[in-house]
Amino acid sequence: MMKLQEKRVIQPYYGASSSRACTYTLQVTPPICIIGIEHTVVEETASFEDKVTVLQAEASEVARNHKQGFMIKEEEYQSLQKWQFWNEADEFTPRYIYTFSPNTVELGITVTDTRAKAQIDISDCSDW
Repeated sequence: MMKLQEKRVIQPYYGASSSRACTYTLQVTPPICIIGIEHTVVEETASFEDKVTVLQAEASEVARNHKQGFMIKEEEYQSLQKWQFWNEADEFTPRYIYTFSPNTVELGITVTDTRAKAQIDISDCSDW
């Protein structure tokens, strides 16, 4: 952990008692994305902005690559579509903050509606 910290890399701490030891937030504000990282065990945070291009992926591509990054799978997206605060037209706007929490089992995902101040956990635990 110390060597990674020297390189300014924040990784999940797998020995932590919390499943949310390290969380990553993404908020799309075209043409940029605000990325936040919080490491609750060592109480460190970082954030930065970068230009992004939003790409829609086929379900088969998401299934094939979902462990290589922060992707919302079809089952998770279906849960999101049922949420009373979800508006598909706003999915890539500052309205929603997507939080990804890698842990020793899988990837937890929550979405926050900044207007309604409401949050939903869309993590698909069926394949954990």
